[in-house]
Amino acid sequence: MAFDGTNMSMMGVGAFRTHMYRTTADAKAAVDSAGYFNDHAAFCTVGDVILVEASDDTGWMYVSANDGSTVDVNDLVTVRGSDTD
Repeated sequence: MAFDGTNMSMMGVGAFRTHMYRTTADAKAAVDSAGYFNDHAAFCTVGDVILVEASDDTGWMYVSANDGSTVDVNDLVTVRGSDTD
């Protein structure tokens, strides 16, 4: 599938921003691909954090590169835990 901007929101402005993105159609491997967030390039800055809920995992990604048209993010760091009680 492709990036869907209606599922992306940004919190905070200035030097540090956090984005939230949810997709039920794309797995983390697709979301992690260079270029997936290209349609959001104007709003992503290197160092921004994206909380991603993909179809198969939830976690944090960091914007590692953005030349104004191509956005690349680091691999998803899982934040999902288990409930053992």
